Amino acid sequence: MSSALTKRIVFAAGAKDRPYELRDAHVRGLILRVQPSGHKAWIVTWAHGKRRTLGSVEHLTLDQARDQARQAVAEYVQSGLPALAKSKRCVGAKRSSSCR
Repeated sequence: MSSALTKRIVFAAGAKDRPYELRDAHVRGLILRVQPSGHKAWIVTWAHGKRRTLGSVEHLTLDQARDQARQAVAEYVQSGLPALAKSKRCVGAKRSSSCR
């Protein structure tokens, strides 16, 4: 179930026995994942089952995570694959069949 994430919800999300995820209703594909250790990370999803970690809550605010998630989803819609999903070896490389 999606609900609008707020700074208060992000701060109050506590550790449980198992990892769990809170989805944002404002930005499709943005997820807050909370580990049993209490570590919180922002994740973006696109397409069916494709996901990447944006960063931890300590390094990205809710607004920054929303902006990055919007950008990743927009890149997927426009070109089929967000830049953050491309492997590091393909960054700056000429187009080849292995870097598409």
